[in-house]
Amino acid sequence: MPAGTLADGEPGYLPGCDLRPDVGSEHAEQVHVDEYEQNSADSLWRTPTVSAGRAVAGTSSLAVVVRSVLAVVSVVVVGPALMVAVMVVLLFGWPSGGLLSNLHRSIRLLSKLVNTMTAKRPPLSRARVLDAAIRVADQGGLEALTMRRLGAELDVEAMSLYKHVDGKYDILDGMVDTVIAAIDVPEPGTEWRDAMRRRASSARSVLLRHSWAIALFEARGLNSAVTIGYADTILGCLREGGFDAEDAAHAFVLLDTFVYGHVIQEATTAREPDEDTEFDGPPPQYLMEVQELAAEGRFSHDTEFDFGLELFLEALAQRL
Repeated sequence: MPAGTLADGEPGYLPGCDLRPDVGSEHAEQVHVDEYEQNSADSLWRTPTVSAGRAVAGTSSLAVVVRSVLAVVSVVVVGPALMVAVMVVLLFGWPSGGLLSNLHRSIRLLSKLVNTMTAKRPPLSRARVLDAAIRVADQGGLEALTMRRLGAELDVEAMSLYKHVDGKYDILDGMVDTVIAAIDVPEPGTEWRDAMRRRASSARSVLLRHSWAIALFEARGLNSAVTIGYADTILGCLREGGFDAEDAAHAFVLLDTFVYGHVIQEATTAREPDEDTEFDGPPPQYLMEVQELAAEGRFSHDTEFDFGLELFLEALAQRL
């Protein structure tokens, strides 16, 4: 064994770590022996060397700890700050004015963004449930309305809806009440023609936004204070205008039928035919006359509604 080499098991031996100088040549080996003999005691050569190794190991461990602490600090503190800075630049652009003014502006905008993201949703209520149900029906019809779909619209679990409504039929009745309440009803003492004209026009406007409600009106009937009050007010106006109970009922149904039919026609009107549509047979003379008038702007849903409504009102007046 070359001089200066520590055997396995000797004091000061570190497995896998040869702390002695390189002894690849005779000169180096002689120098090593002389140095060993000069110190005479093993501990003078081995102990300092082993101590140095421990010191190096201790220093390495401390460095690892320091680096780990710095890494954690950079992730916890510097990381979010850098992310916020990048977000501000991406959202609002690189500042072009003074440093303080741009910093103030960025902070204000970022504060608004955070407030928007953390804003609390309004509490769930029956009114919110009914409004959401109407939105779903407006988008996809009554067939699209399910408790699960309604919960998704409100971003809540479907079961939480039952704290505010008794079930689907309760929701349907509430939807009818909400739509009916949006229709103008005549004030007491209003002249019957003017009252029926305003009521029919208002119903048309409301039902064009919620055409699904027409079938629901007839299916659910008069089963709430809102719908009963609506019908009674209209009948009362007609009765005060001189109609007996039977004719007042006829007038009520007749005007509703006209409004419902017109709304359905408007909601389902086919598109204009293509100009190159082929027609076999003689030219449709009378239809072509109407098409020419239509091209002049003589027809529209509004004019047709007003025309039909006045005819109905004039016919009803003959019953007085």
